[in-house]
Amino acid sequence: MLIYVILGFLCEKDMTGYEIKQKMTLSTSNFIGASFGSIYPMLKKIGKGGSLSSLKKW
Repeated sequence: MLIYVILGFLCEKDMTGYEIKQKMTLSTSNFIGASFGSIYPMLKKIGKGGSLSSLKKW
């Protein structure tokens, strides 16, 4: 689930892990919470999978 939240945020604009954490705190904390320890590894996984480069095409 976290991967989809992060990808959704990144569709809007480029964000750092810190910015993603802040946005999650404000907008999705009632449904899903994430620590920096889960956000950064997920960003690394997304980057390796090529998902970030395909977002740029949108």
